[in-house]
Amino acid sequence: MVLRNFQSGDNKLFVNLVNAAYRNLETLTTERVKRLLSPPYFEPKGFFIAEEKSKPLGCVGVFNLSAKDRVDLGYLAVKNAFSNAAVVDELIEAALNCATYEKRKTLKAVTLTIQPYVEAYQKFGFRPVRRILRISWDPVRTCERRQTNRKVEVTEVSEAELAEASQVFADGVQPYWDWWVKEKGGKKMLQNATADAMKQTPWLAARIGGKIAGVTGVIPRPRSSEASFSGVVVLPSFRMAGLGSALMSSALNMTKKMGYKRLVVHTMAYLDTLAPGAILYLKSGGKIEAEYLHLSRNSAE
Repeated sequence: MVLRNFQSGDNKLFVNLVNAAYRNLETLTTERVKRLLSPPYFEPKGFFIAEEKSKPLGCVGVFNLSAKDRVDLGYLAVKNAFSNAAVVDELIEAALNCATYEKRKTLKAVTLTIQPYVEAYQKFGFRPVRRILRISWDPVRTCERRQTNRKVEVTEVSEAELAEASQVFADGVQPYWDWWVKEKGGKKMLQNATADAMKQTPWLAARIGGKIAGVTGVIPRPRSSEASFSGVVVLPSFRMAGLGSALMSSALNMTKKMGYKRLVVHTMAYLDTLAPGAILYLKSGGKIEAEYLHLSRNSAE
């Protein structure tokens, strides 16, 4: 077996490896692959492909984060991973060597909760820190839910409201998503990125007394039957007041009007319990499709 770096034209090989290894748990779309394999997130020297007699066996990538001292190890995918543990180990070791060479302080691994991958990462010193759930809705079936709190007004975010709405998003993800804010390079960088996203895709704002207290966004996917969902974000002082369910209902109705048959979100859960966001999504008719595990270690370990 040999390991090599990603080369021009390997896009299809990458997709085939992931789809074969994960089967029906996850399918890479052309749009997703384009984002994954674009700088500054992606560098060819940080992506490894295992081959035997020129036949691909597996892959793993070291992906850059906005926080310069952190990287993601992701898309560890090996054909017949249960019987190819040695290939899994060699790919992880190559990724670790790359991250250490780049002098990254914090290493995070993201994997579907598939036994050989989780056990291999733990063998290399990674510790589970949280779960991520992929939840989906059928908006045609679930958008009949009606907003019951008449004190909550939900409308689209206007251009004049971008600064206020993006600040609400950055403030509202705390404290549950503090780790994610750090990965995004800090609160200011997250707020700027959110404002840019709000210019490109439709976002909704929930207001109480004329002030924005919560936001959510529906992210279209060209040439797809499903849309992505930013999740519902509500300022801490306004939680438990019905804003979350109002935003969820409005997002489902917007998704239906846009013609999408599925709405998908990736949301955090603790290792042993659900976070409030996940509970809201499940109550609103969402279904868990897949579970991912975040594991972490310091590069010096």
